[in-house]
Amino acid sequence: MFKLTIVGGPNTGTNFVLKEGENVLGRGSSNEVYLPSSRVSKNHCVVTVKGRTLELRDLGSANGTFINGVKARQKVIQAGDRISVGPFIFEVTRVKKNEKVSQYPVLAELQNGSLAARKDVGGTQAGYSNGGMPAAALSFWDRVNLYFEKYVMAFFYGLNIKYDWRWLGVGLFTGFLFLNLFFSVSPLLEANQQSVLIESGRRAQYMARQVAELNTAKFAAASQSGLTMAGTGEEFGVQVSVIADLQNRILAPADKLNQYLKSGTEARLAVAAANLFKEGRETGVVKDFQDELVVAIEPIRILDRKLGRNTTVAMVVVSIDATFATPRMGSIGVIYSKTLIVAVIFGALLALIFYRMTLKPLEILNEDMEKVLQGEMHQVTHDFKNESLDSLWTIINSALQRLPKTGSGGSSAEMDRESIEQTSFEVAVQAFRSMGDGARYGLLACDQARNVVFMNTVFEDISGIRSADAFGKELTSVARDQAFSVLVSNLFDAAQMSLGQALGEDFDFGGIVYEMRTVALGKDRAMGFILSATRKESAEA
Repeated sequence: MFKLTIVGGPNTGTNFVLKEGENVLGRGSSNEVYLPSSRVSKNHCVVTVKGRTLELRDLGSANGTFINGVKARQKVIQAGDRISVGPFIFEVTRVKKNEKVSQYPVLAELQNGSLAARKDVGGTQAGYSNGGMPAAALSFWDRVNLYFEKYVMAFFYGLNIKYDWRWLGVGLFTGFLFLNLFFSVSPLLEANQQSVLIESGRRAQYMARQVAELNTAKFAAASQSGLTMAGTGEEFGVQVSVIADLQNRILAPADKLNQYLKSGTEARLAVAAANLFKEGRETGVVKDFQDELVVAIEPIRILDRKLGRNTTVAMVVVSIDATFATPRMGSIGVIYSKTLIVAVIFGALLALIFYRMTLKPLEILNEDMEKVLQGEMHQVTHDFKNESLDSLWTIINSALQRLPKTGSGGSSAEMDRESIEQTSFEVAVQAFRSMGDGARYGLLACDQARNVVFMNTVFEDISGIRSADAFGKELTSVARDQAFSVLVSNLFDAAQMSLGQALGEDFDFGGIVYEMRTVALGKDRAMGFILSATRKESAEA
């Protein structure tokens, strides 16, 4: 039994178990291997399994099918081969006995403005792929990402189909500004309102206590004439300022003498406070009403000789309109306007920076692609760091290497030159094969995709890599030593920039130092790499 594993491109790590017979790969949802991409044809190619034999056949796809980097229409494949279909890169693997193959959910492309979940042939939801793992069995963060994509990002992806992403960005940014203002300025205003109420309550309580102290002696002398409000009626924001008995009859000021507090917030609170004072409460009452009015009531207490204790004989009622000290809508508008202006300026600057950071790599990519197609460059540059787009540059470079250039010599001349360079590399590899095991140094050859095409037994003994396992695979993927993989990558990268020049560096294999020398063959671009390993003592001798 065989399986295809996505090792590059979208949904990396997804497995597809191949059944006996035909397995169609394509964009059609009824295919055995469903690949949601516009770069994949509906029925792209088919892999036919006959026992232990696999055969791949392209079904007339628009972008072609590549096996180990070479375009192919029909070819027998084997475990270890890599198949490129659109943005997906598969590796053929033999399924071991009793091995459980887990396939993770695959989400389809945007359809009708939403991110539709795939349904397999049997009607299975995307949470269960054929022979796969239920979404509930995924890790916590995998489930979060899955549901976020399905229920949140699907909405924005749908908007992006209808509207340009720049306008969407402006809309999201504007919404962010107003939400930011609401959740930042509003609490400040609310806190300020609470501070105003507390301060107004303290002010009303202070005035009420002052009036009570000034008039206590007169009540003790049983003389209610000449009661004074100490000018409280002239204080800013004061609405009511009176002295009343416990039946709410006004005793002062004189212009309201013998009237009653019958209505209003002050009257209702005065009745409740009088009942509390009759029951023995000794302290005053302060209360605010709907963030607008603050009422303070203080008792006037004198000694009752019959009872032998102080009792409340009257009360001072003072109310203040807190709205006089609260910012009006005009003031609030000024606060919001200033905050909004500052937020817009800094937010717009950050948005512009992010916008340019997003577009600049793509602008350079577009320019480099044009230069590569004109034959002025070998591959597009990738200097900007963006892990999410790393695979894009790799795919573009891979695709550009397959296209004929349109330089001054014309496309046919360029293709002829490429054929000559490819032939020269193949001749060199054939010469190495003819040498057999006669060479006393390790020798290895890789094609332009850095896949192993030749390795002598000396190199096998030095590196510990078996040629049977490495043939057709990228050298760094089969190297057992991570440091050796890094060394090879660096040497190949340097050789690719210095075609025809031999580059070398020492490396320690098991305590023995070898001189590793490499050269990239080709005139305008590397058609292949030759790597030799010579024991250091031999080189010095």
